[in-house]
Amino acid sequence: MPNPSIRILFLHHSVGRYLIRDGELRRRLSALRVDDRPLVLWDHDYNQRGIHDGEGRPLGRAFPLPGDDTDPPGLLNLFAGEDEAARLARRQALDFEVVMLKSCYPNSAIRSETELARIKEVYRRLLTALADHPDNQFLLLTSPPLVPLRTNRRQSRCARRLSIWLVRGVDLPPNVAVFDLFDRLAIPERTGARADRLRKRYRRRLPVDSHPNVRAGEEVAADLLAAIAGAAARSRWTVRTGD
Repeated sequence: MPNPSIRILFLHHSVGRYLIRDGELRRRLSALRVDDRPLVLWDHDYNQRGIHDGEGRPLGRAFPLPGDDTDPPGLLNLFAGEDEAARLARRQALDFEVVMLKSCYPNSAIRSETELARIKEVYRRLLTALADHPDNQFLLLTSPPLVPLRTNRRQSRCARRLSIWLVRGVDLPPNVAVFDLFDRLAIPERTGARADRLRKRYRRRLPVDSHPNVRAGEEVAADLLAAIAGAAARSRWTVRTGD
């Protein structure tokens, strides 16, 4: 009898959709094994698009995510909220061994020190909530950077500081890891007036579109796959009857 798969859930919006498609994450993960168990990627897009199974097939339903919100406050509500909608979505999300969480690029439009401090506090509370689920592994992706026409130096610097803080400035629970998508896609620090914006080679043709292009998905994929496999390897999930 084959070993049961390790099921991974990616909660995302459009940027995550492009990473899956352009980086061929689903196909490439299926070729990997952890303790001889195959890795299977499911994902949940906007509620309107809903859940896609391990073959990439839309199931025609959503959890749904409360408020269709994957920004930090929405993720906090998902994993700490006490209303029935949050409880229902949380039960379904926690049925996966590994849960990947990512806020989209608008989360990088941080306008002030006060707003940065507020977002950090939301993330602290989110990490505390995730620690309450030690049977699950979580991979938190930092938010992708914005194109130059969608941000300014102050905002982009705040976005960089947030990603640095998530990677090495906050104590992470044992069941949480961070993949620095921002750093992987952004112009490096101290490289001129446009530092911390989306790299030119990763931009689409429309100059106001901050969605990373196909090349971005292709080039980020290998590092992201390694991070996902690492989270799966740390999983100590008790195999459930019927899995």
